[in-house]
Amino acid sequence: MSGSMSITQQISALQMKRGILRSLVNLVISLEQLRVAVEAVMLSGGDPQQLSAAELHSIDVIRQRVAQHSNEELQSAIDSLDRLVNDTLQELTRLAIELADDPRINPVELEAFHPRVNMFNRNARTSIALRALLAQRGIHLPAIVFNLPQEAISERLQKIEAREQQVRHKVEAHVEGMLQDITALLQNPSCAPSQQSIFLAMQQSLAENLAHIRAGLSLTDLPIPIDEIEAENEVFTPSASTEKAQPREVAGQPPTNAVQAAPQATADGSSAAPPGLIPRVRQWLNSPWNSSWKIGGKTRD
Repeated sequence: MSGSMSITQQISALQMKRGILRSLVNLVISLEQLRVAVEAVMLSGGDPQQLSAAELHSIDVIRQRVAQHSNEELQSAIDSLDRLVNDTLQELTRLAIELADDPRINPVELEAFHPRVNMFNRNARTSIALRALLAQRGIHLPAIVFNLPQEAISERLQKIEAREQQVRHKVEAHVEGMLQDITALLQNPSCAPSQQSIFLAMQQSLAENLAHIRAGLSLTDLPIPIDEIEAENEVFTPSASTEKAQPREVAGQPPTNAVQAAPQATADGSSAAPPGLIPRVRQWLNSPWNSSWKIGGKTRD
């Protein structure tokens, strides 16, 4: 960032880079979630030895929540979930590779891709959870059978993992560049003390994230989520010209709410599953472990 730039230009440039960083991070998170979900659903037929400690805990709790549902109901729900997973696997893996290979960062395409991966991940996790539940009841179902050959899926997973690492390197370089920009901005005599305190906080947040990234840890668990860093930025916008960029980023948030509502609409459309069972199981899996379980409008502990 040039030292000849005005404070307004510096902040505007930083905001643009922040938006690119958000897109890059979301792409890495989507690639990771897609890869992990596909790997898990390929391997797991509900065998407790194949599940993590967190998954085992979830299964132990959900067993009590769906105790009144019959084995046939749960198997029907699993069949519906398997179809949803199978129908979207081929397209999502193809899109993942295309997005990662595109040198341009298209926030609109990424915003559309991220919730679809979330939905795939939820469907896959719910299918695994219900398989494990049936296994506890003595019914062992095989892992999902995909339409794509396993060799083709494995090849795509390898490509996705390679692209994931490439984009991670881009994220790391981008954060390093933003830290340099903030250093230059802090040295600008026009940067007011109130602005300096905010930029220093942002600098610390990015530095913590950079250390997390360099340690090879998941971007899903960044110490300071990028959206929180964005929220901090909103208070120091120096002019209307930079404020105009913010509604577009805030507008990117509604799809998050849409993702939460989407499981009901998608799952309820399946005639093979018991009405409302899949979305309620999936909603519970994504809620705190001690959340109540609602059946027929009543809350069960």
